[in-house]
Amino acid sequence: MLRGLAFLLASFFSLFPLPGRADAEMTRYSYLFGGKNVTALVGKTKDGLRVNDVCLQRLQSCEALKIYQGKSRIAEIRKATPGNYAGAYCELLQGSQLFMHEENRTDDTQFCVFSDLTLIDAHALYQAHFEKIKKSKP
Repeated sequence: MLRGLAFLLASFFSLFPLPGRADAEMTRYSYLFGGKNVTALVGKTKDGLRVNDVCLQRLQSCEALKIYQGKSRIAEIRKATPGNYAGAYCELLQGSQLFMHEENRTDDTQFCVFSDLTLIDAHALYQAHFEKIKKSKP
């Protein structure tokens, strides 16, 4: 129930971007929740990372970006989970998986939603932390 409420709130706030964020910079993504089509706005950071508009409006406090920039926990997930590493890694980091698609497209993109209602591309998060592990090994 709490996760459902988080998704609805994230969607609500995504429909009303703050002034100064041009809609042209954002891409509308949709997902089904409770049988209804819900829309979220997704944009890119200056590094090209896909996050929702809530995160872009609060770059300093965005939980998704703090986790992205934090310490990798890839070793924990690769030992325990076969299959969708990005989704399992998202949940290990206390996020919830959300599959959305761009409007007028059918292919899904997997996002990771955090408790502050920010979301980030789950595969980009996983890949960034995987790269940190590769670089730290001699």
